[in-house]
Amino acid sequence: MNACRILAFLSLAAGAAIAYAPAVQACTDGGVDRVTERTAGLLKGTADLFATGDFDGDGRIDEAFFIRRAGSFSLVVCLDGGNRLVRLVDDIPSMVDIGTRTARPGRYPSFCTRGVGPPCRDGELLELDLRHEAVEFFEYECCSHLHYWRNGIFERFWLSD
Repeated sequence: MNACRILAFLSLAAGAAIAYAPAVQACTDGGVDRVTERTAGLLKGTADLFATGDFDGDGRIDEAFFIRRAGSFSLVVCLDGGNRLVRLVDDIPSMVDIGTRTARPGRYPSFCTRGVGPPCRDGELLELDLRHEAVEFFEYECCSHLHYWRNGIFERFWLSD
């Protein structure tokens, strides 16, 4: 019985190591298809393809960027000096008119308080007071939201709908 538990633990640990390996590689640019240039759409070059800042408030510079994943794209951020990868947005079908940038500390009103989109709901956060940088994800001429660090995870805050 004890041998079965040890074997189960070892296979879980091996699975976790395999699942974690691509994340570490993504942060060090090894083995992951990082989007480095736009080749389609109205925008060319590298505009709005990455953001840098202290996104988790630990005093170290973090980086957010896009990667290709099985026919779609994801926005990811590397934390802890490049040792930890967190996916912020998955299943982005195309890089046409999509971007990211660094949101600086300050106050950000939600889209509903500005009369953009649906009315504010009960309990909805009406204004975000950023103490350190956040990652903004946007679609040109469409929508925008911030990914900000709170209580050990990234939360989403809509700026426009």
